[in-house]
Amino acid sequence: MVKESIGANKNYLQEIDSFYHIKGTLPTSYKLSRKKAFLEMGNLSASFQRMTQEPKYKQKELSQLYKIVGLNQTFLSALASLGTFIQNHKTTAASKNFEVFVSHICTNLENAIKGLEEEETLKGFDTARTEKAASALLKTYKELLVERENQLKEDPVKDQKDVQLRLQEAQLVSSQVQWLLEISENLQKTIAKTNFS
Repeated sequence: MVKESIGANKNYLQEIDSFYHIKGTLPTSYKLSRKKAFLEMGNLSASFQRMTQEPKYKQKELSQLYKIVGLNQTFLSALASLGTFIQNHKTTAASKNFEVFVSHICTNLENAIKGLEEEETLKGFDTARTEKAASALLKTYKELLVERENQLKEDPVKDQKDVQLRLQEAQLVSSQVQWLLEISENLQKTIAKTNFS
């Protein structure tokens, strides 16, 4: 159940990434991946609830599994928030920095799945590259803040909706991908520490 839920979350993230690039009409594959992610999360939660009803001697690694279920739920909520924002707002083109985060998150999720299968994990992602991307996203956000402040000084009555929207997008997308990265790292580490046998 855990593996299926993580895999469904990964597919949903990839669909969000794809939609962020192409925009337009929401593809059926996006809707199906979102539905599958929520169904798999429901299955995982139900399975965990059933496990808590079993005798204590059968409840192996219950606290670790609780943590995994919680991380998965949080990850899905953050994904849905990001997807909804991209879907319902006029956004700029997805940046290369966004792509760095998505790749790193997907690698973490793949490693989490491989950890469940007790397979050798993928080579760790280049964290320096991700830190550089995070720095670039923050720089973009700060530049937009300065642009907004300058516009307000020059003409406080003029409509600055465009800069406001870009500022909102930069802040939300940046914070969401950083949050998703942190959750995926915690998920990978928690699974690595858990004995499922």
